[in-house]
Amino acid sequence: SPILHILRDDLFIPVLQAGFVALLLALILAYWMARWLSSPLRKMALATKEIAEGKYNKIPLEGPIEVRELAKSFNDMTLKVKMSQQAQKDLVANVSHELKTPLTSIQGFTQAILDGTVNTPDELHQAAQLIYSESDKMHRLILDLLDLAKFDAGMVSFNNHIVDMGQILREVVEKFAPIAKNEEVTILTEIGTLKNVIGDEDRLSQVFSNLLDNAIKYSPSGGMVSLKAEESNNYIEISVVD
Repeated sequence: SPILHILRDDLFIPVLQAGFVALLLALILAYWMARWLSSPLRKMALATKEIAEGKYNKIPLEGPIEVRELAKSFNDMTLKVKMSQQAQKDLVANVSHELKTPLTSIQGFTQAILDGTVNTPDELHQAAQLIYSESDKMHRLILDLLDLAKFDAGMVSFNNHIVDMGQILREVVEKFAPIAKNEEVTILTEIGTLKNVIGDEDRLSQVFSNLLDNAIKYSPSGGMVSLKAEESNNYIEISVVD
């Protein structure tokens, strides 16, 4: 009939052509979307393999916002892993250096005692004192390493309570005063009136003991180390300077 003829020639064929074009465009769009989504994910998978090989490369922030956020988190994680690996390398190098000096001293004085080079009571007492001092340094270094391992493993617990920060700092200075005197290093303290804080007294003491110990250790004979503590905008600002 004329109506069917019109529908077939004037409507059906154009609709069929439009549907084909729409299908083709949909396939192209789907392919582009798939590549848009998969490309950054493939780069992320490749970067993961490179991390296992010791290569820390950032990946570009591409794709939808969710993928870009994932890529940003991946880059942050990569940076932290890189910093952690570098910190471990630095730690091994520093520990090797720190252990070498006391070990050399202990071996030297022990050999002197065995050879008879050191034989008078005063010389033996001095050698024993130096051996004890160097072994104590090694003991403290090993304890620090054990604490670091516990922190990395998440095995450290904190006993937080109200503590007097000024008292902690004064006790730390008092503890290291003999060591500073022996090294001919002057400790200058400026500890103002400080509010009590919430914290772990032993851990806080350990932190500032390490700082003061390092400051004294790396100061030349006749040098000065200052410890200053003051309140500033509801915070306590503490500095150790050599």
